[in-house]
Amino acid sequence: MAEVTGLRNNALPYPIYGVPFGIVFPYFDADGDLVSAATTPDSEVSLNGDTFADCTNEATEIATTSGMWYLLLTAAEVTADVIAIISKSATSGMKTTPIVLYPRKLVTIRSGTSAGGAAGYITLDASASAVDDYYNGMVCIATIDGNVEARVISDYTGSNQQAAVVPNWNVVPDADDTFIIKLPEGVQINQANATHVNSTSQTAGDLAAMITTVDGVVDDILVDTGTTLEVDLDAIIAAVITNAAGTDIAADIIAVKADTAAILTDTGTTLEADLDAIIAAVITNAAGVDIAADIIAIKAETATILADTNELQTDDYPTSIAAVKADTAAILTDTGTTLDAALAVVDANVDAILVDTGTTLDAALAVVDANVDSILVDTAVIGAAGAGLTAIPWNAAWDAEVESEANDALVANNLDHVALTATGIPAIPAGTYIDQMMDDGTAVYDRATDSLQALRDNLATAAALDVVDNFLDTEVAAILAAVDTEVGDILTDTGTTIPAQISALNNLSAAQVNAEVVDALNVDTYAEPGQGAPAVTASLAAKIGYMYKAWRNKKTQTATERKLYADDGTTVDQKATDSDDTTTFTKGELGTGP
Repeated sequence: MAEVTGLRNNALPYPIYGVPFGIVFPYFDADGDLVSAATTPDSEVSLNGDTFADCTNEATEIATTSGMWYLLLTAAEVTADVIAIISKSATSGMKTTPIVLYPRKLVTIRSGTSAGGAAGYITLDASASAVDDYYNGMVCIATIDGNVEARVISDYTGSNQQAAVVPNWNVVPDADDTFIIKLPEGVQINQANATHVNSTSQTAGDLAAMITTVDGVVDDILVDTGTTLEVDLDAIIAAVITNAAGTDIAADIIAVKADTAAILTDTGTTLEADLDAIIAAVITNAAGVDIAADIIAIKAETATILADTNELQTDDYPTSIAAVKADTAAILTDTGTTLDAALAVVDANVDAILVDTGTTLDAALAVVDANVDSILVDTAVIGAAGAGLTAIPWNAAWDAEVESEANDALVANNLDHVALTATGIPAIPAGTYIDQMMDDGTAVYDRATDSLQALRDNLATAAALDVVDNFLDTEVAAILAAVDTEVGDILTDTGTTIPAQISALNNLSAAQVNAEVVDALNVDTYAEPGQGAPAVTASLAAKIGYMYKAWRNKKTQTATERKLYADDGTTVDQKATDSDDTTTFTKGELGTGP
């Protein structure tokens, strides 16, 4: 059987943040049995508690009908601190499988573009470590032609930057693929244990000779600095402390630069190379081989160096420090005669400012303070969110203003012509409610004929009342005639149809009735009574059904219980409690089963 390439690509011991990851899990039913061939699998993922969404890939069963399934998560689906997964299907009775992952955030040691590779290794960039086994045990995440594969580095060769991986790549890396190397938890970066420096073999014995050489160079430097640089430095310190700024600091600095250049030249040709050799020897020699001899030699040489530097510790520095203290005292004296005076001037200016603000600002502040007090009183009355504005007393002075505003609003909308004024009455705008009440839109309202008074006067005349009376007589007579015609038609229809139908219903023969009864008894079928206690009052059909069921179906009898079964022979539909006291055998009333 063939392996699953996608699952093999990212078979890591644990999920890594931002790296594709494959998981394997079972599908269970309610009894805890594995579910195989589940229909319509549905896997969803939630990142950091976000809403569940469909996974890019779907759960796939491991062949064949195993009940074990795998799911391939993409890099984006593993880019979260907490990953919740649910996998379910449409198979009846199957339970949802929950999975929770906590991806590890590993330190990135290196990233770059590969220089090529083969099935079993990848060639890192040319600037990768030259130390063998440097990346051993680390995880290499390579994007090869768009396909992300994660592998553990099993061996690393520093001379050609080749990192062997397990298992082999599915796709061979080439020169344009990228990689990231991460340091797993518990894996340490290997320390170098070089045996050569610049192709020269190193031993512990070389260290003592190198330290002796260094000691001689240091002695030469101390002689040089003791006769030249130290004096210059003392002069500079004195100048910095005692001389005014800009007087001769520049000359002192120039002298320091010249002496420093001479020291750098000396150390560049002797000390630097020797120190490099010492560092190389300390790094390259194996632990426990000859470190003890090296340390003894270093202690001896250190004692010599301390003796040589005793001049700096005991002779010159105390004198220099004493000079610094004296110079510092002088500086304090100088600042006391200059800085204090400046401070006095500042103090006088501040006093003047205070005087000015006292005669002007205080008065303004007093006005502001009074205004603020008034505002605080007002705002206290208003209250929070205007709570104090709910009980404002009415001011009689507002009457005229409110009346004026209300009157202006009435005039602006021509409402003053309703009862206030009879001059300049404008035309009623067409379509308004008043316009629709005054005319029907086909004629202009005429006060002489259309007003309420005119209508009253016109209707109150005998001629007008006769017109109304005649109109009512004519209309009522027409309505009654129409109703009479309709009633006649209805009577005619019912007289020729409905009575005849009623008469036909009374013509059932005895033979027809007998046929229906025979059909109900001999042709129609009835289901047997089901489970339940027989009713006290039941139909004849139900009673006959119980009698037939008791005669036909399975029955059991014990010393205390009688059971009547359904047609299936296993379900107890009715049962009763029986008893026998050796004198009387009592059969109990049937009740419901089981």
